[in-house]
Amino acid sequence: MRTINDILLNENKDVTFSSDVIDLEHYSAMSMQVTTSSASSLNFSVQLQISNDNINFIDNGSPTVLNSNTSVLFEDTNITYRYTKLVCTRTAGSAVFKINLHAKGF
Repeated sequence: MRTINDILLNENKDVTFSSDVIDLEHYSAMSMQVTTSSASSLNFSVQLQISNDNINFIDNGSPTVLNSNTSVLFEDTNITYRYTKLVCTRTAGSAVFKINLHAKGF
């Protein structure tokens, strides 16, 4: 069985950004946790995007708004797409973002 348990990002962000694209070809389930740590006002929305061609990405679900010192978990136990990434859109503030990925497959 294959597994991924990786930190995709652990740094301060004050701009809109995307995580690296993750190739899930050999994985059937995954979860991605986003944790923010901020002493000031923060407003980011995070959105999981998916693709089969690594070019055209579509939103998977609705965006989640993150405020200071928040965690959110995106989970999919039946992966039918090949690629995913996380898009974080800044409205205000800055924070340390930590993005953890865990995936299992064959």
